[in-house]
Amino acid sequence: MLQPVITAYKPGPDFPSISITANKCALDCAHCGGRYLEHMIPAPTPPDLQAVCRRLWEEGKKGVLISGGCDRNGTVPLEPFMDIIGRVKAETGLILNVHTGFVDRKMAEGLARAKVDVVSLDVVGSKTTIQNIYGLDKGPEDHAKALSLLLEQGIDAVPHVCIGLDHGRIVGERHALEMVKACGAGALVFIVLMPTKDTRMAGVAPPPPKEVGSIIAEARKMMPDTRLLLGCMRPRGAELERAALEAGVDGIVLPRRGTREWLKGEGVEIMDVEGCCVLGR
Repeated sequence: MLQPVITAYKPGPDFPSISITANKCALDCAHCGGRYLEHMIPAPTPPDLQAVCRRLWEEGKKGVLISGGCDRNGTVPLEPFMDIIGRVKAETGLILNVHTGFVDRKMAEGLARAKVDVVSLDVVGSKTTIQNIYGLDKGPEDHAKALSLLLEQGIDAVPHVCIGLDHGRIVGERHALEMVKACGAGALVFIVLMPTKDTRMAGVAPPPPKEVGSIIAEARKMMPDTRLLLGCMRPRGAELERAALEAGVDGIVLPRRGTREWLKGEGVEIMDVEGCCVLGR
């Protein structure tokens, strides 16, 4: 079910990523192993974060992702940084996208006070997957609680569902969709397992495009008014992009040239947006 208008997002140097834990993460997740932290700007102390954000603003950057590795509870340790995040928001024009991991009420209230623009968080629908991949004794209800706490504070919280997270298999994705629907999020980002070099899942096959499309089609049927997006964390390929678009996504990050030409041939209008897909919606 192609949408009549598709937003094509182009994240780039104007929206850099910052890690408040530098390259450290207590979890060593099977699919990541801390590899993605290596490409972020390190800011391991609150003064570091303030200085980095001030420099980026003076350089003309539009916004930042504030993220980092998790502690043993699966939470990005943002609490010591909350006052600085609020100060950055008040003193610069940077758009702030914050990645949280699990959230308690205190953190949700702190993010609301800081007036962050958007919060991105993962939603996993299988306890077994959470144990196998993250090594955490948590359940899907903990993800649902985190999302609900953020939304209750009036925060623009955008859940991310990784299709095939459990070694390329479809395990709890449908339950994750049910949780997102119950919480009433206005947007949902789909990402797809990307086997990453030097991780424990480097040799795993990602889910086939047909299965990805099937999950997205279910989401479209369940949540006709929710904005569905295909994010940047995914294997590249025209087949996957087309499967997601035919399933009903409203936007896609960095579509291939051939995908754009196909959309135009189908009479679909393409709106180009500079930045992350959780912004400019």
